[in-house]
Amino acid sequence: MRMVREEERNMQKAFEADSLAKMDNLKLLQLNYVELNGSYDEFPEDLRWLCWHGFHLGTVPSELFMGNLVAIDMSYSKLRIFEPPMVIRPLKILNFKDSHSLEEIRNISRLPNLETLILWNCYSLVRVCETIQGLTSLALLNMTGCEQLLKMEHIDPSEGLKASDYGGQSPQQPLFFFPHSLERLLLKSCNLERNNSFLLSFQVQSFLQYLHLGSNLFEFLPDYNHLKSLRMLYEFGIMSVFLPDIKDPNISCEYASQSSPLSFDVPSPPKNHRLKGIDVKFKYTTSGQEKHVGPIFAKISNTTKGHDWIYNPMIFGRPGIGEVAIWLSYWAMEKVLDVGDKVNVSIIVENGLKVHECGASLVYANDKVENDTWHNNMEWEKILVDYLSAFQLSTKTYYLCRRDFFKSMEVDGPTPSWFRDAVGNNIDYTVIIFTVLESSGSRFRINDAYGLATGQIQDAVASFLLL
Repeated sequence: MRMVREEERNMQKAFEADSLAKMDNLKLLQLNYVELNGSYDEFPEDLRWLCWHGFHLGTVPSELFMGNLVAIDMSYSKLRIFEPPMVIRPLKILNFKDSHSLEEIRNISRLPNLETLILWNCYSLVRVCETIQGLTSLALLNMTGCEQLLKMEHIDPSEGLKASDYGGQSPQQPLFFFPHSLERLLLKSCNLERNNSFLLSFQVQSFLQYLHLGSNLFEFLPDYNHLKSLRMLYEFGIMSVFLPDIKDPNISCEYASQSSPLSFDVPSPPKNHRLKGIDVKFKYTTSGQEKHVGPIFAKISNTTKGHDWIYNPMIFGRPGIGEVAIWLSYWAMEKVLDVGDKVNVSIIVENGLKVHECGASLVYANDKVENDTWHNNMEWEKILVDYLSAFQLSTKTYYLCRRDFFKSMEVDGPTPSWFRDAVGNNIDYTVIIFTVLESSGSRFRINDAYGLATGQIQDAVASFLLL
């Protein structure tokens, strides 16, 4: 695809802008890698959709009429500054993907009904007009790769603020504020660090359903308990969600047991299909008598090859007294499971939790059909195979956990029961402490292993449809 795009750029053609003058009823216009020379005064005014990949100018001409556009796609453009030449009330979608020269977006308030803004890989972008806060319809914002945009600036103490009030350092304020209306936000590879915690608090983004924070530098994340629409966690290449007890055939399991563990052999895949991973599900209740519910663990073992993956999710869904909750997860394991391997799935709980059902299903992909679901994410497969070496214990066991269980425990104290149940008695408890400390050190890069994801229960259930 990159070679094709480079060829298109090298074959860029030029036309006179007035060649479009007589196209009065033109609604859709695609001008990929085309230069329009001359005046834009006669540009078609009835356009609804404009796709102009490789737009060749540094700014949008003021005489270019855009007042009726619903969607603008200027991916791969040479824009340096984008400023709408007029108020564009119908505009819903604005795409600047891979516009590497784009440095600034001005007067974005002229797009009052904008719903989708794509700034993917606009890595030179340093400023977006602060009026973006007032876009009450903006639901999707993709800022993947915007390394310069989400930095903090120091406030001059001479302007009324004392550095002594901030530990002797100049106070900081964000250069960018997110709209209140956001539902989906992608901040992958934005060079975010610990000092961005205020910017990433999302105190007023109550509608946020999808949040991607992969490939950033974090020591810790802010508390997101107030984001009630976030339903799904993505870490270590594993997607998981806590749900109430819903009856839906789409989340029924191929292999099931009333208790944990359960075992099965990997069969041959259906014709023209290949194994992608495993869906794991368990139902549980809580007694309601425990103030602090202990950790839950899911363990998948390939007993044929002697590998174990133990996962403790960062979040926990606690049901009410007498209520049943469900935990669903997807593990991308194409490269670690083969036909004939024996697989064990175990759920380990503590402190007043009871497992009522444990289930698993093998997930297959059709080699002839590309499906855009979480099961078909190549990045996740790479994470589970390559990235997790940082979380490997002294045997072929991977302990996937970001919780800090150790602040209240002595290192040389007795082995906790949850650890013994998860990994057995062959691994010293101190090994897991040093593994977690080393893996989550002060400058650890959370590569694509950490991001928060999607909102509605229906979407989560639909995602578990077998391919």
